[in-house]
Amino acid sequence: MILVTIKERRKLEFSKISDQSVEKRFKYLWYYYKWHAIICIVLLVAIIGYFNAIINEPETVLNGLLLNSYSYSRYDTLERQVNKLVNTYFEQENITESQMQINLDTSRVYYVDGEDDSYNYDTLQLMLACTAAESLDFVTGDAAALIDLAYMQFFGNLEDLLPEELMQKHNSDILYIDMAVVRQRERSLNNNIDDSSIIYPDATKPELMEEPVPVLICINGSVQIRDIYGPNFESIFFAFTSDDQTGNTFRFLRYLLKEE
Repeated sequence: MILVTIKERRKLEFSKISDQSVEKRFKYLWYYYKWHAIICIVLLVAIIGYFNAIINEPETVLNGLLLNSYSYSRYDTLERQVNKLVNTYFEQENITESQMQINLDTSRVYYVDGEDDSYNYDTLQLMLACTAAESLDFVTGDAAALIDLAYMQFFGNLEDLLPEELMQKHNSDILYIDMAVVRQRERSLNNNIDDSSIIYPDATKPELMEEPVPVLICINGSVQIRDIYGPNFESIFFAFTSDDQTGNTFRFLRYLLKEE
């Protein structure tokens, strides 16, 4: 038996194609080494894509949930209005896409006393997962829905998140929850007691609450937000769901309030 070394084998293969035309050499190499070439190309594309994603990854990602803004009849215009809001914000605040990415989800609904609770359940599951992962920064929506969610303690205390002068300026635009009622709800839940008899105070009257906490601020003055939600909404409110990016979330809120 004759043993041929790798070096000798390469010399033998090279001698076979050295006198052939370029086309025949290519066909020969492709026939014997096409899978090697394909694997190398796939790996190269993956490596380039990975480094390109790192290079182009924005410095900050801001995630917002525009609750109850979805409408079948306005689906085509809704996406354009959302993009217009983001693009105008970037332009007015001199922000580039490499600095920030804003994701605004308009697909979720939460209806108080709705006939189909499955939609509400899906929204709650999403919010629980996102808040746990700190991947949701703010929520907008109507007062009824957001107050209901606020009593589930999804939202932060505005006194801890907003400057005092802004709180004073928009004092009449802020809604509150009563922490005494929150604890009453928790006791009912822990003891499997029906909580339908719990009385919820007027969210606009903190003076009637035992322990008022500001959680929502009205952004109804924002023309672009009103365009997104449509004419059926009398008032639209804003709530913080995470303090991880409070500075950027506040900057976006401040922009919406400046539109007034």
